Amino acid sequence: MVRPAKPDDAELMEGLTREAQVRHGASGPMVPSAETFRGMLERDELISYVADDGFVVYELSDGAVTVEHLVAGSVESAAALWGIVGSGSSAAPTVHTYLDPRDPVTLAVGGMAASEVRQTPWMGRVVDLAAAFGARGFAAHAAVEAALVVDDTEAPVNSGAWTLSVAARRGTATCDEAADASALRVGARGLSALWCGWSVSRLRQAGLASGGSPDGDAALDAVFASTPYITEYF
Repeated sequence: MVRPAKPDDAELMEGLTREAQVRHGASGPMVPSAETFRGMLERDELISYVADDGFVVYELSDGAVTVEHLVAGSVESAAALWGIVGSGSSAAPTVHTYLDPRDPVTLAVGGMAASEVRQTPWMGRVVDLAAAFGARGFAAHAAVEAALVVDDTEAPVNSGAWTLSVAARRGTATCDEAADASALRVGARGLSALWCGWSVSRLRQAGLASGGSPDGDAALDAVFASTPYITEYF
């Protein structure tokens, strides 16, 4: 059952958002806190509805609907929430939204008359490889070890020959002389691109990676496979 949301639903909305990110393996987006959601629910210009396993927050202005957040744990909830968004199509035929590039709605909705997708690139920088790698999440069934050499004059803590190991959702990065010094070599830009899921083959074509081997490339691709995104605009 879908009902209008109220400020007391803020904790539920935060929890549902976190569950959705785990379920879809989302990489990158920031989860609004319960306090942030509460602030949204107290704003008169925003319209919010909540279900047992989902919610939507949107705004209607200038003949268009702008969806700020939509989370659904089932196909039924997704249909009901998107149905609410589209219920005012006679007055607001245009819908703007900020989504995961692989949001399920792009598979579920067919025959769209027209759509426009805009992407704004954002900057990423790995400032402490060991700490960042240890805090990063990995797929439950990923078990891989890869070698990487990093040259980073602006963040010397990143420089050196590294052994990257992933098992049981956790990663460890060890820098020592015993690591493979003939492994793939990258600088700060190459490291950031690798971190964000760019394949080694594309790093090579961009001149951001050298050395290594096909097996090493495949191992690094398995370690960093992801499609990160941010729906906020800074």
